[in-house]
Amino acid sequence: MREALSPLHGKMVGKSTIELVHVGQEAATNKFRACQILYQVGKLTIDLPQPLPLGLVLVVNGENSVTPNASIALMHSDDGRLEFSINQAAVLASGVKMSSQLLKLAVNRPSGGAK
Repeated sequence: MREALSPLHGKMVGKSTIELVHVGQEAATNKFRACQILYQVGKLTIDLPQPLPLGLVLVVNGENSVTPNASIALMHSDDGRLEFSINQAAVLASGVKMSSQLLKLAVNRPSGGAK
């Protein structure tokens, strides 16, 4: 996953620059303060602050992730397309306002995924 995300490092989005940081346990607390999106690949090996800092959106792989404060869960559809679900309670707790367009694109499944 690092290789797939590497081209984003240093890119400008509006007036902000994307900075990819691979976080280890020793640096976790300080890095989260300035972080806006945390993408969890696989099992988390660091302790996340509870609650997450305001403005931090946690994105995880798999709709059945055991991470309760994940705002977005990425998954593959039966035909192999990438889909995502949104946990609106986690988004509300993060203090982030998601656009109505993003909410319309989400696939919120009643059978267990993030809602």
